[in-house]
Amino acid sequence: MALTSEQEQALELARETANVQINLQRTSMEFSANLEYDRRRHEIEIEARRSRLETIRLAKEVLIEVTRSKPVDQRDISANVIVDYADVLTGYINQN
Repeated sequence: MALTSEQEQALELARETANVQINLQRTSMEFSANLEYDRRRHEIEIEARRSRLETIRLAKEVLIEVTRSKPVDQRDISANVIVDYADVLTGYINQN
């Protein structure tokens, strides 16, 4: 049984509509995946910053405790010393 011209047009329109819906779903899924990837990447960056700040805080506390045993005129801790020590601590932690 052959399809009429109107039936063929309706069938073609239905196929095109289905293809558009599939493409919309695919695009939506890709967008959601990209959004989730960006969200997770941002979380990792924030966690890395928090970790770095905690390491710097720990380095500062350790250096302050170490300098308490020194005479007052020899107690000199700069930001660079704290950051350098934090780098040493980070290197030690990441070693394994």
